[in-house]
Amino acid sequence: MDNEQNKLPMLERHKIVVSLIELNSQQLRCESAAAGLDIERLTAVRDLDRNAESAECQAAVAEIDRRMAEVDDKKRKLAQERDWLETSLRELDAALPDAGQQPKNRNDHN
Repeated sequence: MDNEQNKLPMLERHKIVVSLIELNSQQLRCESAAAGLDIERLTAVRDLDRNAESAECQAAVAEIDRRMAEVDDKKRKLAQERDWLETSLRELDAALPDAGQQPKNRNDHN
């Protein structure tokens, strides 16, 4: 039974690490989407400069700005989730009996 109880924290740690990996993937997708929207916006603004009276060009810039705001919001939420997961991982590692044997966080430079 004691062996089963010892496995629970490691399984929980594994879940957190997997969640961080998934979050990394989502953050990369957001960064890619943001870069693509930057390019789209430059093109749309160029088109608007050529035809400032075009309602279609104005709508295109507004739509891109809306999508950029959505991506920025998603990036902010992912950063908050990352902070929470990293804090949870640090707390779990500190609570493990063999805390000194856990891998160091890649951000630790000790």
